[in-house]
Amino acid sequence: VKQYEEETSLRCHILRDKSNSMTYGSVGGVSKLEYASFLAASLAYLVAFQHDAVGLITLDDQVRDMVPPRQGAGHLKVLMEHLEAVEPGGETSLGASFHQLAEMIKRRSVVIIISDLFDDPEEIVSGLKHFSHRRHDVIVFQTLDPDELTFPFDDVSRIEDMETGREITSDPRLFRSSYLEELGRFLDTIREGCLESQIDHVVAETGTPFDSFLGAYLARRQQLV
Repeated sequence: VKQYEEETSLRCHILRDKSNSMTYGSVGGVSKLEYASFLAASLAYLVAFQHDAVGLITLDDQVRDMVPPRQGAGHLKVLMEHLEAVEPGGETSLGASFHQLAEMIKRRSVVIIISDLFDDPEEIVSGLKHFSHRRHDVIVFQTLDPDELTFPFDDVSRIEDMETGREITSDPRLFRSSYLEELGRFLDTIREGCLESQIDHVVAETGTPFDSFLGAYLARRQQLV
């Protein structure tokens, strides 16, 4: 009976981005990395509560930790310990990692991706479509800080690329408009690519309490089933 349950249960892989860009957080708020961990932990608990198998994968410029999907409270404890222990990594190369993982995950699964997706959008979309081609059910929580969505900065400031360490000093008001236009194109490319492959894509804004966000998302998803 136990073997039958393991073979027929849903299998879920949670992919959490740990690249340096995920360490950003608005003043007084949580970082994207912390928010992603809260989401991953909550989703892992929900999957385990349904007696399904859940695993965890962390990645930055390559695939890092891999905890295969299993069932049981003991396994859930292992996942929580991994989430708590993971430190931010290096630069992002998500597109290549997605292609690699799409080939590595053999059995049809639910693949949940929690990331800001800060990489070449065409490569990101190509990698996401690879998961769909392998018949996985893909859910993307694009985790972004409110500052990244609105660019509220007004004073002359030092701006640092959190992955490369490159710095510039400028007046943010001079390039806010071009930044927001580029962000809009970036999000549209991701959104449209997901829509074409029937991939569930939603922006998870870190300014929204993660429990409220996740509750609203799951309620909406349930209505679509």
